[in-house]
Amino acid sequence: MYIHKDERAILEMELFRDCESEFFNKIEFNQYVYSLIFDALNDYNPKEPSISPFYFHRKKAMRELVQNKEKIRTYLDKLRMESERYSPQEIILLGEKGKREKRGIENFSGIYIIHNIDLDFYYVGQSEAIFNRIHSHFKKSIKNSNRQDENNKSFYCREIEKDYSLGHEFEISLIPLEQTKFESLNELEFNAIGAYDSEVPSGYNRTPGNLNDKPIFKNENQEMAADLILSKIIDDPMLKRLSNSKKRYVYVSRLFDKLEFPSNPPFLKRFAELVKWYRKTNKEQ
Repeated sequence: MYIHKDERAILEMELFRDCESEFFNKIEFNQYVYSLIFDALNDYNPKEPSISPFYFHRKKAMRELVQNKEKIRTYLDKLRMESERYSPQEIILLGEKGKREKRGIENFSGIYIIHNIDLDFYYVGQSEAIFNRIHSHFKKSIKNSNRQDENNKSFYCREIEKDYSLGHEFEISLIPLEQTKFESLNELEFNAIGAYDSEVPSGYNRTPGNLNDKPIFKNENQEMAADLILSKIIDDPMLKRLSNSKKRYVYVSRLFDKLEFPSNPPFLKRFAELVKWYRKTNKEQ
């Protein structure tokens, strides 16, 4: 639908007013903290080549994974040994809530490690509700084990389906996130994929995993500044009304103007993403 530029301007102004917050008047920093934030944000050069901080974050994570691969594998092996291991048939049964309740097994957030014992291939996946996800790998395999439809894309991993239908022996380990030293499912999954060499061609995973959780800032000073600012607005009722990216961006722009912070568009954009991340994690908790 076409919107006339005058109407668009009115909508923009309404959005702008919607994102004004009386809470801003209550925000105060002592001079030392304000100077830290100001200096961190003042580090902006529009002529500087724009490279996403996530690029450097991922490179650092890959480097640390290579350096600590054996230690991470030993650590995860210990967790697997301490937890119960399942066959595909058991996993399918536990996909039903009633069957789990009878055995006193609760759903949980974590990763699952599927091991093809015959090929020594691994697959690592994650889920906020592990039993809702893992059983599908094998339930669909059994249902379709006699089909030869190469175009069937309903499986999470077609190669697992194929090897399972050929009679390969599989064993599944489940690791709750809360029992590990890792901060997020993405971080745990990323390290497990690397530790078990489960990416194609030595395993079943098609990607090395995702590390994009909390927004990444340019450096430690900016990350500290973002955390300091966020700590001042987490009780603002307005946060609940920021239902999309545009509203969050306008809200943050108004906040930074009110506090007279230096202009730093990349930081402002990432801080708006940080607000979204905080709202999401806070809802989950």
